[in-house]
Amino acid sequence: MAISIRKKGVKNFFHYPTEPGLSVFSLSEIVAQMDGDNLVIVEPNGAKRGEWAFSTVTVYDDTGAGVGVTFTTAVGLFQWLIDLDYPAFKDDVDITNLAIDGGNAYSF
Repeated sequence: MAISIRKKGVKNFFHYPTEPGLSVFSLSEIVAQMDGDNLVIVEPNGAKRGEWAFSTVTVYDDTGAGVGVTFTTAVGLFQWLIDLDYPAFKDDVDITNLAIDGGNAYSF
């Protein structure tokens, strides 16, 4: 399955999963994790919202051109979300030791 993430404003993102039974959601606080080749979205209380292969994630910036961007690497997806000011990456959070690809650390 796939998910589209659309930036609607400053730290205002809507998520559109394609799986049956999952509805559109937007969270003011969100945790984004990479587990192997999968993007995992979790609420701060630990409730898992879903898991998608990074290659099935499309990100749109509706505050700009609104063109969908897909990714060939998990790092590329995370960097794009950081550049768009995705709520999971707050300005005051140190992301230099982000665990990607089975626990291997990657530094931005």
